[in-house]
Amino acid sequence: MAEALEKDMIPCENCSEQVNLDDWSIHVRHCFHGEKKQVENSTRAITNELIIDGIPCEFCDTQVNLDDWESHSKQCADTHNSRIKKLKNMMDESIVELIPCEYCDAQINVNDWESHSKQCVNSSKLCTSNVKNDGNKLMDALIPCEYCGSQVSLDNWTWHTNQCADADRRRVENIIKQNEAHPDANLIPCDICKESFVFQDFAAHQTECQLKQASSVFTPNALHEQTANGLFSLPRHWDQSSPHNLSRYTLQPDSEEYKFVADNFHKTLTSNEIVQIERIQNRRK
Repeated sequence: MAEALEKDMIPCENCSEQVNLDDWSIHVRHCFHGEKKQVENSTRAITNELIIDGIPCEFCDTQVNLDDWESHSKQCADTHNSRIKKLKNMMDESIVELIPCEYCDAQINVNDWESHSKQCVNSSKLCTSNVKNDGNKLMDALIPCEYCGSQVSLDNWTWHTNQCADADRRRVENIIKQNEAHPDANLIPCDICKESFVFQDFAAHQTECQLKQASSVFTPNALHEQTANGLFSLPRHWDQSSPHNLSRYTLQPDSEEYKFVADNFHKTLTSNEIVQIERIQNRRK
């Protein structure tokens, strides 16, 4: 009997439940109808949720109602594309509008290029004028001649000192010739102080006399040293741009004036220049 009942039972294709053969048709109809209703309820619930919560826009991330989502997305896409196109145009315009200035090489907007160029030209003329004025001031400066003590302008200084040097050399040569021709005439007059000296002492006196004459044009604000052979002088503050600091003549390394300059030159420099020199000397050790 039990075996007969088992033979009459067959599984439901939808829920896999064992159903009597006589009730199978009714069961299957109810089973499929219930599943279809469940699916419809689930679909309706999802749709209602989308309608209530909305769908996020891919451009602005705004939650948009399902019914309005298509039109909203299209409008947002158009706005986004317009913004991208505008940014590209702005970048192209900014590149085109910048051109280099022919005077200072700066990148200038094309609308401002003309006014900037005029300003650059005026600035260049002003700088050139200042350089010329500074050059005129430098050329107008007076420098004492080492031979005659005369105040000579910078542009004539080289020519004047060469002339004086030639005249001084000829004068010494004449004195030597006169001394050789007249050995009894031992006294030679100094051209500067008009005093007379023997030939052996004349050269030393002449050098001392020239140094004294040149030192008279120095300002009191200078370093001086009186030695047996003359008066040596250096400015207290060394101005590299001043024409008065040009070397009057080449000093012999074994002379007293050379030693004086070597010992006192650092006193004319500023403290930062002294520090720089000391650093260079330390690196060479």
